[in-house]
Amino acid sequence: MTAARSATLTGIVEQVRREWETIELRRRANVVGRLFDPPVPPAELLRMLYRLSQDLAYGLTSPATIRSNLELYLLVRCARPNFVLETGVNRGWSSAAILRALEHNDRGRLVSIDLPNADPGGRVDADGMRDFSWVPQDRTGLEVPEHLRHRWTLRLGDARQMLEEYRGAGVDFFFHDSEHSYPHQAFEFGWALGILPRGGILASDDVDRSPAFDEFTRGLPRIHWANRGAARNTR
Repeated sequence: MTAARSATLTGIVEQVRREWETIELRRRANVVGRLFDPPVPPAELLRMLYRLSQDLAYGLTSPATIRSNLELYLLVRCARPNFVLETGVNRGWSSAAILRALEHNDRGRLVSIDLPNADPGGRVDADGMRDFSWVPQDRTGLEVPEHLRHRWTLRLGDARQMLEEYRGAGVDFFFHDSEHSYPHQAFEFGWALGILPRGGILASDDVDRSPAFDEFTRGLPRIHWANRGAARNTR
């Protein structure tokens, strides 16, 4: 690498670092830190943000991957899980953020279960809502970078039929992002809290789509951000 190129990259890293030290990003990070006991110190969260900013600056992580997945990335960094189980993949934005966090932790693997939506016109869920998210089956997870795939197993199928295969497998972090109807969320949350160890993390997208997350995590330490939520299993 030339001296000029190195100086340019150093400047980009420094610029991103300054941007990621803004009050808003610190606030978002501190929300995640409060889920843990003891809370993760702000200085440690800032170090995690700085590590991520370096990846962004060097093009190792897409800004679009992180923009809506910052908290998910930090949850995985702070929890340091050995086995993350995810339902719902689509393009793989969340999968990529989880895998980036695992890579930075230098530990853990991700298994993702996805039931591809075969109809570009949308699939109707158990609540009668139409899901318009669609990607060709052979492109599921297309946003996951090749250099992170060594920690990743993608399985195509129905979570209702496949989750039981992972009972007793050591799952210590569960992320729901599949069908967001009440019956399906209730099924997945109940299953996850039944197998997660004490201290394990249940996280979910679209917790505002049904009351399931609030019902199943009542009494547990939990946080909310945007339309997502996470709880720490203390039972």
